[in-house]
Amino acid sequence: MERPRTLNASFVKSVRRPGRYGDGRGGYGLSLLVKPTSTGRTSKTWAQRLYINGRAVNLGLGAYPLVTLKEARAKAFDNRRTLARGMDPRSGALG
Repeated sequence: MERPRTLNASFVKSVRRPGRYGDGRGGYGLSLLVKPTSTGRTSKTWAQRLYINGRAVNLGLGAYPLVTLKEARAKAFDNRRTLARGMDPRSGALG
């Protein structure tokens, strides 16, 4: 399966190859992490990479399919907006 430029629902549902799949430019640092499990299946989780006070921070946004691509994008956007307001999206406190 060829990796799309930006993530789409069908790719997220069908990808099985372990790795980190970014949502492309304008994706607010959103990525899908695909990892093998001990039972031979795959685990898919959402993560977002942000820079808070000059330090790189990875935030977990939830597991797929409990959190859909649309919901993960909305969470990533909200986190970026919170950061732009000068607040820490992890706690809501001023940075």
